[in-house]
Amino acid sequence: GNDLKAIPEYIFEFVDLIELSINKLKIPDISNAIGNITNLKKLVYLDVSGNSLTELPKEILNLRELKTLKVGENNLSKLPKNIKNLINLTSLSINDTGFKVLPPEICLFINLTELNLSQNFLKELPREIIQLKKLKMLDLSINDLILTDEQNRWIDYLIKNGCNVKY
Repeated sequence: GNDLKAIPEYIFEFVDLIELSINKLKIPDISNAIGNITNLKKLVYLDVSGNSLTELPKEILNLRELKTLKVGENNLSKLPKNIKNLINLTSLSINDTGFKVLPPEICLFINLTELNLSQNFLKELPREIIQLKKLKMLDLSINDLILTDEQNRWIDYLIKNGCNVKY
């Protein structure tokens, strides 16, 4: 664990910072604590997993250069609509969040190469999943998936295109 009680404000003054891991902190309201994250315009990697977030802080959605976003092990029930602003994402981890439905917005990330959806309560996949043509890793393990024949064909399609699918 981490014993930080607050995120030091000076962190957000490192405008050339490209990686930031603020995972598994014991800060009661991390959403307020990262208000100045938008100063980090060069950030390409952000890990906010394990922070009891109930929603993704809107400031994160302004990090246009972000390539990797890890938001797993939080209490998210949905992703914000404007997550589609993160057009450069190549890796997204939303494991162990309690998702029951895969947000269709995820399928807008045409540059995704890694998508971790493990340890949720997903029952099905949206057809749009096959739009992720660059996907090389899709983790669907430990979900409640009951795939139809059509959904199995979508997974076969991803596998044939070089994606390693775990389910």
